[in-house]
Amino acid sequence: MEKHTAGPWTADLSTRKASYAVKQGEIHVALVNGGAGGDEGHANARRIVACVNAFSDGVPTDVIENREAWPINVLAMAASVEKFRRENADLLEALELAEATIQRLAPDGSRATQGTLDVIRAAIKKATQEGYYLTRAQGARRGE
Repeated sequence: MEKHTAGPWTADLSTRKASYAVKQGEIHVALVNGGAGGDEGHANARRIVACVNAFSDGVPTDVIENREAWPINVLAMAASVEKFRRENADLLEALELAEATIQRLAPDGSRATQGTLDVIRAAIKKATQEGYYLTRAQGARRGE
């Protein structure tokens, strides 16, 4: 099975150039020629990065390549993302409840308690920083 370089991909598009390096971290994934005046290459590099980053690494390339099935695939992916966000909201709520309960029941701050709280807080931070959650208030506004 083919495996592409995981995202996110980037390109330095701050100035017009003869060519643009498309990268993932320090890994050079592609070199896009600048074309006449660099405008076409700039646009192509920008589009490549945007398209790669728009699809999660969990979407198989053959699904992306099958343009006839896109409407069905896009609807299925959108439904999956919404389901994931709702489930993540439930998990986030459970983590926040666990954090509050541990703080209330074990205020002594033992190393074991602190270690557990550190893990819980890291998970909460990741969920809220990356925007993966759909809060109860957002769900209520949308009728969910």
